[in-house]
Amino acid sequence: MLSVLALVGSSVALPAQAALPSGNLGLTSFNDGKSKPGNLFQQFVNVYEADRFMDAQGRPRPVDNELQTTVLATFVGRITEHKVFGAWYGYEALQPVLFANADFNPKVSTGNGLGNLSVSPVVLQWPETTLFGRPYFQRLNLQVQLPTGSYHRDRAINPSSNAWAFNPHYALTWEFADNWELSSRIHYLWTGRNNDPNPALATDYVQPGQALHANVSVSRAVGQNWRLGLSGYALKQISAERIDGRTRADSLERISALGPAVQFGTGRTRIMVHYYKEFDAANRSEGDRLLLRWFQLF
Repeated sequence: MLSVLALVGSSVALPAQAALPSGNLGLTSFNDGKSKPGNLFQQFVNVYEADRFMDAQGRPRPVDNELQTTVLATFVGRITEHKVFGAWYGYEALQPVLFANADFNPKVSTGNGLGNLSVSPVVLQWPETTLFGRPYFQRLNLQVQLPTGSYHRDRAINPSSNAWAFNPHYALTWEFADNWELSSRIHYLWTGRNNDPNPALATDYVQPGQALHANVSVSRAVGQNWRLGLSGYALKQISAERIDGRTRADSLERISALGPAVQFGTGRTRIMVHYYKEFDAANRSEGDRLLLRWFQLF
């Protein structure tokens, strides 16, 4: 069954596989690697629609299914003035909430509610340096996802993966020219076992494979308050899932997306709007996503 919805990302895995847990697919973009001591609050509204579901070879499955989801995610973080390895030390947390509507044939059960809480006990933000003579910013984040969300083994779509996950990332921003910047966030994802799997999928446990995923964006400042650009993301599963101790062939997921983005900022407030069009999916849905992001610096 659809064992878990990709909460902060935008796609869901196909039936009869252990889907990857939630991850940051396109959630962050412009000036991502830049930060300094202070407090940060962010609110995300992520609206996703899909009617294409791809098999392991990236071909559309002959199904007449539709999926609509809305995810509200709240983020709080702090960068202190205490330094470790020359970087400012910080910490953060992210809590998503899912609202899903699946029009599948045959019908499937869905669950709304809290997703897994993600916490980062170690965030290292280095001060500005240079790359080829231009300003360069970088950050290391050791994020852990806790199995705290709503989960029931008999539901096809759950807000929670019911498993621990380790999802560290390295973020960067390079101001390669006046008014221009290039940003990226590169992740590694490892997921533990779900020991209470859907009985249609496994008896004892399921464990998704490992994956790499990244966000990339480029933008240009327009006047004092606006920034325009493109942003995208890509995910590739690099090891097969395991079900009751057996490796499942043809279980590797992949997805890519690209779209325009705009940011308006004044003072310590930023509002961003992204549109993503997904493509090159395998073992996942392929759809469209609209993301609204508000963040407030303190």
